[in-house]
Amino acid sequence: MLRLVLFELIIVLVSSYSIPSYVQICSRNDPKIDECMIKTIDNILKHGAGGIPEMNLQSLDPLYVKDVAVDTNGNLIKIHAELKSLVMQNIKSVVISYLKSDPSNGRFTATLYFPSVTAQGNYEIKGQILTFAIESKGTLDFDAKNITTEIEWYGKLYDKNGNTHLLIERIETKTDIKEMKLRFYNLFENNEVLTETVNTIINDNIQELKKDLNNIIENTIGDCALSYFNDVYEVFTFDELFPEK
Repeated sequence: MLRLVLFELIIVLVSSYSIPSYVQICSRNDPKIDECMIKTIDNILKHGAGGIPEMNLQSLDPLYVKDVAVDTNGNLIKIHAELKSLVMQNIKSVVISYLKSDPSNGRFTATLYFPSVTAQGNYEIKGQILTFAIESKGTLDFDAKNITTEIEWYGKLYDKNGNTHLLIERIETKTDIKEMKLRFYNLFENNEVLTETVNTIINDNIQELKKDLNNIIENTIGDCALSYFNDVYEVFTFDELFPEK
């Protein structure tokens, strides 16, 4: 009896997924598949950046990020920081400047440009900035502008219950952030002047953190894209998403 109930529940959940009319389906044999997919992604961002439950898609904007760590050992800034419960915004402003698609072989290559991305969250920090020893926790703001990300998807086709599905196995990203600014609140409890001074030092020497912050953006985009696309590919077959005609 329990097995029957579970089976019926699975059938109901699976059958509840559907592709909205604003999502354009792209044929895998279309010579203009890259243009088609750019339009599809633009429509998804326009109509469903906050999530599309009927497609098993989670929110992209705002984007909720798992904990990340920053370690730097520069001349002026030597810190270990844990950034927690980050909420990133403006993801939907992305511009896809290049896309090459080969869905039958599970390969996609793209160049993404983000005019501006902001993030808010919590931090725990320990280390030294100039002559100031720091061990503190509080909230933070992060603002990045003119971000370019090159991203490659590597996937494969596999059989699931007699149907062909696409699985993205790994993603490689390379990110360059032209401008960025960090603001740590309450670095020195009850001393706003000193907190402001150290924030100024951090931002005047932001290049010492650039590699770590680039890696955070890279990993965030990569992890997000991996789960985002695989969530869709799991519930829809390859032929539903990329039909022959």
